[in-house]
Amino acid sequence: MKFTGQQFIPGKASFRIEQDHFERYKFTSQFVTGKNVLDIACGVRYGSQILREAGAKVDGVDISEEAIDYAKNNYSGINFFVSDAINYFSDKKYDVIASHVTIEQIKDYKTVLKNFYKWLTPGGLLIISSPNRVITSPYSIGHSFHAQEFTTVEFIDELETCGFTVAGIYGQRFQRYFKNRYLTRIYKKLFKPDNTSSPVVGEIRRGLEPRYFVIKAKK
Repeated sequence: MKFTGQQFIPGKASFRIEQDHFERYKFTSQFVTGKNVLDIACGVRYGSQILREAGAKVDGVDISEEAIDYAKNNYSGINFFVSDAINYFSDKKYDVIASHVTIEQIKDYKTVLKNFYKWLTPGGLLIISSPNRVITSPYSIGHSFHAQEFTTVEFIDELETCGFTVAGIYGQRFQRYFKNRYLTRIYKKLFKPDNTSSPVVGEIRRGLEPRYFVIKAKK
């Protein structure tokens, strides 16, 4: 399967992307033991396997038939479905939904967030991550796969509008943020924070912005 930059494929993405992907699922795995879990837009199922190894019963959903085929040939013990976050249907309710670096690719993201709320059991958790616009696209959306990007505050507002209660705000690759383009350019050139900062998911830090925010939200 060819790596295009849209989906993570073990061994084909850059080391930084692989680190970031692994740490998001490692963080999510602490909430899933004994739970029914939906890994939405799961790609080739690398993350789904991490959740399964943590003791979850996992359903993985992705729009790409190629990704599903890859997953079936490489992983076992996970239910695979070809669908997307708008059209997926199941009679099952989930205790946890994992959705990582996906919501920014979906134009009708409001419908997706409403679906997540609907698919969760009462008290269920949504663990969701996305690029933080003030770091990744402070002046314009530069990624060809992204329909929009959010700041952490903007995204929390979207979740609360759908009925979620935010239970934790975290991030990856924390770094300084400058409104001035020149200072931003100098800072990134000198310190290369996208690569040198830690991929481990941690709580929001005062005075720093994460490259990716990770939100734990409760139904």
